[in-house]
Amino acid sequence: MLARIDKQPEKPLRKLRFSDIAFVRAAVAQAVDETLGDQPDLAAAEKARYTPAHFRSLISADPAYVMVSENAEGRRTGFMIAMPDQGVLISCWSYLLPEFRKGTHAIRAKKSFLAYWDHGRFHKVIAYTRPQNHVARTLMTHCGYQERVLLKKHMFGTDFLLFEYPLTKTLSGYAPPPRMTRIGDLGLRLRAWLS
Repeated sequence: MLARIDKQPEKPLRKLRFSDIAFVRAAVAQAVDETLGDQPDLAAAEKARYTPAHFRSLISADPAYVMVSENAEGRRTGFMIAMPDQGVLISCWSYLLPEFRKGTHAIRAKKSFLAYWDHGRFHKVIAYTRPQNHVARTLMTHCGYQERVLLKKHMFGTDFLLFEYPLTKTLSGYAPPPRMTRIGDLGLRLRAWLS
């Protein structure tokens, strides 16, 4: 069994809690509408993927696979979702609510995410963005990601840019993709209800 990392991410991030699932699901839907609204099939598939059971499976595997950002007053400002895949950490979604986009909050959150995952279980972080998303491209480049390639008709026939950020893997073994049995999910539902 691959050990979890015991450390906590630096502010403004923290690991997902059961009480955050509704917030993150609503924010995912908002992010999808904002960035993929012109691709209804892709948008519907992304919204359908992020179910409460999916988030419970991520919490079970490692609550750090979903991180919630907060401002100085403790208000939730956004989220980051990642998934392990064969020694690589895929940054699936990073989103900051529109009212918190001024200032350096997004940069601090992204750097906290990268610092948390370095010197651990993964060789690199990969992230995708659509070529026209100049804000995401600028943010990732500023935080040290390298733009690698344009993937034509990559997901649902849509073009995406692939970005990479190198990490230093220091722990042996590889994190498996999160999986959940029905019995395991029932146990997590009970834990969520009790917390």
